[in-house]
Amino acid sequence: KNRVKEPIVEIHDYLHKNFQKKLGLEDLSKITGLSKNYISRKFKEVYGKTPIKFLHEIRIEASQIMLKNTEYPIKQVGEIVGFEDVYFFSKVFKNFSDMPPGKYRKKYQNKKL
Repeated sequence: KNRVKEPIVEIHDYLHKNFQKKLGLEDLSKITGLSKNYISRKFKEVYGKTPIKFLHEIRIEASQIMLKNTEYPIKQVGEIVGFEDVYFFSKVFKNFSDMPPGKYRKKYQNKKL
């Protein structure tokens, strides 16, 4: 049973280390030799979410830190964390943070945790 978890754990770690790269299920499939459906299903079994949702979470967490602590324009923050499209970045950000990136920055910037 543990053998199934190992590649999924490797994918989890890989996403953590490489979240800034352009990554999709296709890429994960090529890297692991596992099918996209298998990766999605097993990842969700082990972590309770799809690999892409997990990837978005990592990217949004990284972007929140950048929005709080840097002056980079929002578009650039999105690009640095791995989103190619600023509109998609804003949409995903809003889904996770309940506010758009600009509002998040205004609310939290320069407030130390």
